[in-house]
Amino acid sequence: MLRPPLCGVPGDDIPPADLLVDATGVGLPVAQEFERAGLKPLKVLITSSEDKATFRNGAWHVSKALIVSGVDALLNNGELRFSKALAEAQQMETELKDFRRFVTAAGRSTWEARSGQHDDLVLAVGIAAWFASRPPPPSVIWGRYGRE
Repeated sequence: MLRPPLCGVPGDDIPPADLLVDATGVGLPVAQEFERAGLKPLKVLITSSEDKATFRNGAWHVSKALIVSGVDALLNNGELRFSKALAEAQQMETELKDFRRFVTAAGRSTWEARSGQHDDLVLAVGIAAWFASRPPPPSVIWGRYGRE
């Protein structure tokens, strides 16, 4: 993140890359380690709220439904494809096959890998896809009486 092109290339108008970190659960200490190393990770907390993303307290709070639906849409319209030459292509295919929607007794939808399986790659790609398509965070406006 500290070397070009990830840190940006001013002469070529390449902005610095964003470092997204899933700060849900045990991911928060990982994000804090990046901060201690002098990097500025954008923390994403995966929530159970329905189709919602908010920016508060220095982190994005994004519903799993929003993340997963974005991956699903991109796969279905052909915008998201994985080369078989990628080292993790087989693992990604397995995770996508094992990823399911479940409906709780209360009628709420949840998305997760089947018991004993992983969904790390699905969520990592989903967070990146969501971030690339999100609206920009609201800016803070300072008015006569402080924040407005």
